[in-house]
Amino acid sequence: MQRLSRADLQEVLAFLELAYTASSEDPFPPEVLESLSFLVPCDEVSFTELDRARKTVIRGVGYRQDGPESGPGMETFWRLVHEHPLCAQTVSGRFEALKISDFVTSRELRRREIYAEWFRPWEAEHELEIGLPSPLWHTKTLVFGRSKARPDFDERDRTVLNALQPHLIQVYRHTALRRRLADGSGGSAAAAVLTDREREILVLVREGKTNSQIARELWIAHGTVRKHLEHIYRKLGVQSRTAALARLNDS
Repeated sequence: MQRLSRADLQEVLAFLELAYTASSEDPFPPEVLESLSFLVPCDEVSFTELDRARKTVIRGVGYRQDGPESGPGMETFWRLVHEHPLCAQTVSGRFEALKISDFVTSRELRRREIYAEWFRPWEAEHELEIGLPSPLWHTKTLVFGRSKARPDFDERDRTVLNALQPHLIQVYRHTALRRRLADGSGGSAAAAVLTDREREILVLVREGKTNSQIARELWIAHGTVRKHLEHIYRKLGVQSRTAALARLNDS
């Protein structure tokens, strides 16, 4: 695996600062994707969540620096998805950074119908993807594209994305947690006395997660979860998880 330079690491840290502080219902809104397009140079980058069983788009956000503003729709994609060199890898459970040229040559790709009907209209010649671990019917993928005017993605690009992957997973989880907070206890009077972290922990408690599971979800120590719960109990005037949840529901 290629080592990243000091400059690359500084760019990664700058991107993470933006990604973790972005306030949006989307885990990767356009301004975050724009920053990614400079970190991994490309003409366009998108984040898509697909329900592959129902052949529907759950979430789709994109940022394009250059190229056509419109092209073939998802009906074309679904019709030809079986020809896509990377989709077969995603649905087989591979989530690391992969590029089309890992599996087929440019000549082989151009012989496929998906190239004529999908890649060429979007002016995409090279593609690099990284997935977020998920059920195989519900894929979550960041897709980077370059036109034929630019060289293929290289090992530096792959290394950057593989290094970022654990953080991309956390950004997605934190955004989903914010949505659950907005839909649940976040608006109650009792929750108003809690910090954002304490509310996050209570949402996960409500979902039945153990202290160890909460620690893994939030990337904090098991003892830190216990301390947060102690603070929650004190602020809410209760002595147990069940009582804390009941206090929120009553307020």
